[in-house]
Amino acid sequence: METTTREHMKLLQNHIADGGFLQSNEWLHFQELLGHRTFHFEADDCFANIIEYTLPLTGTYWYIPRGPVVGKQQSTAFLQSVVAKARQRGVGWIRIEPSKEGDLSVWEQFPEVSVKKSAHDTQPREILVMPINGTEEEVLARMKSKTRYNIRLAEKKGVKIFTSHEQQHIDTFCDLVAITAKRDGIVPHPREHYQKMLQVIPDTMLKLYLAEYEGNIVAANLVVFFGTYATYLHGASGNIHREVMAPYLLQWQQIRDAKQNGCEQYDFGGIKTNDAKNTWGGITRFKQGFTPTQEGTRFPGSYDVVLASNRYRASIALQSLKKTYRMVRRIVRNMC
Repeated sequence: METTTREHMKLLQNHIADGGFLQSNEWLHFQELLGHRTFHFEADDCFANIIEYTLPLTGTYWYIPRGPVVGKQQSTAFLQSVVAKARQRGVGWIRIEPSKEGDLSVWEQFPEVSVKKSAHDTQPREILVMPINGTEEEVLARMKSKTRYNIRLAEKKGVKIFTSHEQQHIDTFCDLVAITAKRDGIVPHPREHYQKMLQVIPDTMLKLYLAEYEGNIVAANLVVFFGTYATYLHGASGNIHREVMAPYLLQWQQIRDAKQNGCEQYDFGGIKTNDAKNTWGGITRFKQGFTPTQEGTRFPGSYDVVLASNRYRASIALQSLKKTYRMVRRIVRNMC
């Protein structure tokens, strides 16, 4: 596996507010082992790692997570090469995630291409990135008092935090993911996704943190260390011993380790500060407790560069039908 070079890592972290791990070679290799065809483009200050997906009936599309990274000098020629390759492979559309609104304008220069806002965002449109400069005491002092209290409560109760790549602990994490998904009404990745991730991405980069209380693993998190960023990717917790506040101590140990590894930023992942339905209210408040004065970092969201309009419209129609079907199933299940 070709690792991300220091030069490319610097390029990604200068352009992408979440540190650029989803544009790393390690993430691309992981996608390949999941069975996806991948493509890599680069030219000076331009960079794009691409994942190819094939949908029933509507064919192939490309996805560029948190990208492409485009510089000022060669962005037009660079993106032309991406579009040319996509057309050569019969790609119907390219899903992009620009860092800023201005990155969209260059796509509009291409003939027979239209740019549409995606029906949904693949990656969170808003994330919370916490600077972790200063001493541990200073970092703690910047947190909300309730967050500090819960960290100390977990320590006082005897919660133990450790990292592991042993299969038994990977299995436990996957079990906790299933429990969390059922409790919170979310759809997780398949079990194999997490297992493959921990098998493929080096353990110096991806770490599984576990919180143990009275002999039971009560919570666990996946954290990636990439350049000057540490990123909280996935978290899960059980239904027992929630009173010991293990997730707070997990995050604090992860932040401490990030500092010791030379990281400058800790990315808590997605939040929603303007969520009218309050669907992310609890998780947003939890994360903001660690850095209450830090504003969220916002992205334009996912956009589709449409190359084959008929197939794209068919895909949108099928997605709408699937959404309606899932909604009806949920209503019927709740009635039974």
